[in-house]
Amino acid sequence: MKSPLVSIIIINMNGKSYLEICLPSLIEETYTNKEVIIVDNGSVDGSVEFIKENYPKIVVIENKYNTGFAEANNQGYKKAHGKYLFLLNNDTKIPKILFKPLVDFMEADSRVGATQPRVLRQDDPEKLDSVGSFFTKTGFLYHFGFGHKDTKKLRRVIPLFSAKGCALMLRKSLIDKIGLFDNDYFAYFEETDLCWRIWLAGFKIFYIPDSYILHKGWGTTRRMNFSFINFHSYKNRMFSLIKNLSFGNLIIILPINICFSIIASIAHLFKGKIKESFSIWKAFYWLVMNIKKITAERKCIQEKVRKVSDSDFLPQLTKKAGLLYFYYLFTGLEKYNTTKN
Repeated sequence: MKSPLVSIIIINMNGKSYLEICLPSLIEETYTNKEVIIVDNGSVDGSVEFIKENYPKIVVIENKYNTGFAEANNQGYKKAHGKYLFLLNNDTKIPKILFKPLVDFMEADSRVGATQPRVLRQDDPEKLDSVGSFFTKTGFLYHFGFGHKDTKKLRRVIPLFSAKGCALMLRKSLIDKIGLFDNDYFAYFEETDLCWRIWLAGFKIFYIPDSYILHKGWGTTRRMNFSFINFHSYKNRMFSLIKNLSFGNLIIILPINICFSIIASIAHLFKGKIKESFSIWKAFYWLVMNIKKITAERKCIQEKVRKVSDSDFLPQLTKKAGLLYFYYLFTGLEKYNTTKN
């Protein structure tokens, strides 16, 4: 039988140097039934010309400006024909076998909505970028396996609250029902918001260690200033909490998240990082000014997407995180062993 079609969606912005590594390895990958869609967000480094000249079969969507990671992926999704979507960052290198283990796992269980391979660091392949993320009762994520050595201990199938958007396989029939990314997110936390909806819809997400990629990390992000990143991270995290949590959990977790966010803002201020501190308050302001839109989206998710209660999936996808974890989360998670919990 012919393998299911996989639609690979790559977002690019001035990433020609990354594409020169990513695309040859992607073409050489052994899974034959695949299509590649690249959405270019206004590159001026010759990226589009490079793709068209060397890979004429790749579908290229050209945006005149940076529409953001979320909206660009939505554009690519609309052009996809596959049974499965695979969201792939441009700063990755693909091994000979990537897609088959993921496809086989999802073909074996129709309730699996998404899978993620091992994500190894391209500059240090013995280390994991991250296994994936778990929920915490503060609303912040617990990044399991971040910077950890790629040991046999972690070579097991693991259910994840949130997979990494740099290499994420999705069941397209499910995405057709619940949508891909929220365009209001622009960038950051959009994959967590999506994964949350997958769980709410009664589907599951797994880390599949038999498959892996090499990830450079922070490719396009290096060109953005930290206050911009901070704003979208805090805005989108609280946005997701409001939309997706049950009312009982929302009234407990959201105030805790706000308190932690305020503490983070004060810490930035003491370090002299005024823009970073202000960006968190800017996130609060955005949420207040868009409360009607947020309320409408919450109503839609709770009434149309939610098929299970929080208690059906959230407890087993939640990690206990002490103050030491949050200290290192804000100062440098590399120094903290995220696999001990």
